[in-house]
Amino acid sequence: MLRLALIENLRRVAARAMANLSDRDLANTWADRLGEIAERDAKSAVLVVADMARSDPPMTAAFVAELARRLQGHSATLTQPLAWVEQMLGESALSIERSVQLDAQQQAIDQVSISNSIGSLRLLSSIDWRLFVERLSHVEQALCQDPAAVYPAMDFASRDHYLPPACPVV
Repeated sequence: MLRLALIENLRRVAARAMANLSDRDLANTWADRLGEIAERDAKSAVLVVADMARSDPPMTAAFVAELARRLQGHSATLTQPLAWVEQMLGESALSIERSVQLDAQQQAIDQVSISNSIGSLRLLSSIDWRLFVERLSHVEQALCQDPAAVYPAMDFASRDHYLPPACPVV
């Protein structure tokens, strides 16, 4: 069960990473379009911003952080799409800066989670579970008190068959 929980955590983090990658790719597509228009015809940049607004891009931290990274510090024409993003984020009490922080925090959290999950999977593989269960099982400890010493003399497979199945949790 521990392995399954760790693998499920890895699946969940990977799914989030894939969604964030998709949002970053979309941000890069819009940044490329905006950059090309800004170089050729700065006045037409407003039309691309309008196209972007109509497409209703996801205002996720990954999308906003990537778009901001690509557009900030370039021509004055590219401040217009960032102003639109800032306005959209303002409706949910966020800002571009806060979205960039959230994206960086989530990436750090995901890296730690992946590292911990993989380390825990390695640790689980190195544990002798038979010994672990035998040491912690109250039933096992009671059976080892067998006055005739038959149970403690059995091999693991025999002891394992001797034990009752786990009781269902009600």
